[in-house]
Amino acid sequence: MKLQSDPTAIYDLSDGVGILDHSLTHDELHRSSPHNTYEIDGLPPGPICSPGLASLKAVAHPAAGNMLYFVADGAGRHKFTQDLREHNRSVAALRALRSSHSAQAAPIGSEKSGPAYHNH
Repeated sequence: MKLQSDPTAIYDLSDGVGILDHSLTHDELHRSSPHNTYEIDGLPPGPICSPGLASLKAVAHPAAGNMLYFVADGAGRHKFTQDLREHNRSVAALRALRSSHSAQAAPIGSEKSGPAYHNH
């Protein structure tokens, strides 16, 4: 399955900055670009940021589990799930939260929202 990670689409759309000034659209998720893992198979041709020490340690020593999906929770953290049904509930909860705070809601990408496999 494709990685389908929002930050990889945002990377090319933002010219490498990683933050958009608007909410990420469905059309933008499917725009062809070198790093967009909604469109390319496998991993991007190179890193989309410089990982911190905690990220490198997490890769070297991954947590046990079967988590395939993640999405921002709206509070600066992420919700990890192992099945699409639960993931879709997490996405719906984030959208409801953002909808209720639409005047103050940050654009997708500013919270590094990006499910490992995001069904839009």
